This record gives sequence, structure tokens and C-alpha cells, in this order.
Amino acid sequence: MFRFFVSMSAIAVSASGALAADRLTPFPYYPAPVPAPQIAPAQPPQAFNWNRCYGGVHVGTKTVDNRIDIIGTDFYRAESISKTTDTLTGPIGGFQLGCNNLLENGFLVGLEIEGTYGKKNQIDCSTQTDPVSYCVDLFKEKEAFISARFGYVVDDSFLCGCTGGGLLVYGRIGAGYTRTDIQMNVNALSYVSVPKPSVAFGNDAYLPKWAQNYDLKGSKSFISPLLGVGVERAISPEWSIRADFSTMFSMSSKTALTVSKLNYLNSDYGPGEALPSDPSGIKRNPNLGDRLPIQIREVETKLTFGVNRHF
Repeated sequence: MFRFFVSMSAIAVSASGALAADRLTPFPYYPAPVPAPQIAPAQPPQAFNWNRCYGGVHVGTKTVDNRIDIIGTDFYRAESISKTTDTLTGPIGGFQLGCNNLLENGFLVGLEIEGTYGKKNQIDCSTQTDPVSYCVDLFKEKEAFISARFGYVVDDSFLCGCTGGGLLVYGRIGAGYTRTDIQMNVNALSYVSVPKPSVAFGNDAYLPKWAQNYDLKGSKSFISPLLGVGVERAISPEWSIRADFSTMFSMSSKTALTVSKLNYLNSDYGPGEALPSDPSGIKRNPNLGDRLPIQIREVETKLTFGVNRHF
């Protein structure tokens, strides 16, 4: 009997110890599950959006064909040298800004302004030396253009990562501003010669009865019609590259060059004075400020390659 009570007591003590141990040992903690982030599905490619504004830069080359017709005066015989033609060519760089409006069926209209910079200089000297010879220095630097664009969007996705509309073929019509600076140096000699008053050269030395050397300066600004064509290729949803060819026709326009510097070989005839009768046809010496009328005409062509950012 005693053994029974001892056994039961031991069982009770073991049970109470187990319950106490259960109270001291916590259950393991499992945090609430965090929902997995939802990844938005990738947007499907879309056609390139030409219906935006854009800005960009370009580089290229430009050629200017220039013709000057010289109108005679009493100090310049135009029959001797009446015209000069020059070609100015060189690299250019600039920028363009514009906006497009995409119409139905892929047609597009837009407006663009453009500025270019590139120094071009050409010096042309005549081979004629009697009675008149000259050198003409032409200089151009900055120009600006404004034009309307009319184009058609081709359903082409090559390179742009889009479903279509990646190629634009367009034409341009507008106007451009350009300015040409002109400097001219003129030498004119009398057909009549006289013995040179110098013992060192002897009696066989002769010189012209009179000789003129003078500089003229002037400039002419043009606002002229512009025609062009081009192609623009989308290379990403925001960027495009383009090639553009344009021609600007400057109408024939009158201006004048002003005498700015004088030098005479024979001091017997001063600035502005009448000259003796001479087969050269030149009537007098020029004076500072005298004007030589000219007529100038230009045709300009340029080819540029550029990049545009659409926004």
C-alpha cells in the first residue's frame, strides 16, 4: 500500500513538473506571411508618336553660288569688269526646334525654326590688269530659317522598338535670312603714260599718267524662299535622326559698296577730281564715301544630318 502511494506521488510530481515546464517554454512564433509584390505587366510596344514638339542639333555642309553685277560710275568703268561669280562652301552646324501635328491616314504638318553657323570666305581676283583690276572678298557666317513641314508617316518599326510609324518622309517650304559681307579692292590705270621723273630709271622709264587704288565695303541681307526635302527615322520612343537637303534662292537685289580707303599714284589729281580725257573711260578719281552700285544674286544649297529629342 505504501508503495502504491509513493508511486502515485511520483507520478503527480512528474506531471506537475511537466506542466510547469510547458508554462516556461513558449510556442514557436511564425510571422504572418507577406504578400508577394505584384509586378505590373510590361506595356506593349506602341507606334512612334510624331504628334509632339522636338528640339535637336545638326551638322553638314553648305554651298553658296554668288554673282555680282557691277554698275558703272564715273570713277569705275563697268565695261572693263562688269561681273564676278564665286562659290562659297564649307561646314556648318546649328539647331532646330519645331512641332508636328499628325493628321489622319499618316499625314503630318508642322512648323520648324532653324539656325546655322559656319564661316565661309572666298577671295576672287580678276586676271585683267588694264585699265582695271580688282579683288572681291565675300564673307558669310550666321543664318536663320523658318519653314512649314508636310510629311507622311510610313508604317515601319525598324530600329525604334515600336509597332510602326517609325519613318517620316517630308518636304519643307519657307523662308531664310542670310547676309553677305563684301570687300572690294580696285586698281585702275590710265592708258596714257608719261616719262617717269627719275634720273635713276633714265628717259625710257614710263608710268601711267594717273593710277587709282581704293577699297570698297558693303553688305547685303536677304530674306529668300526656301525649299527642302528630308527623311527622319525614329530610333527610340523619344529620339530620332534625320537627313535634310534644302535650297534657298535669293532674288537679284541692288545694293552699293562704299569707298573706304584711297591711294593715288599721281598727286596731280586728288580725291574726287576730274581726270584728263583718257581711252580708259574713267572720268574722275573716287572720293571717300562714294558709292559703287552693284546687283547681287545668290543660290544656296545645304545638306545636314541631325538628331531630335521629342517631348
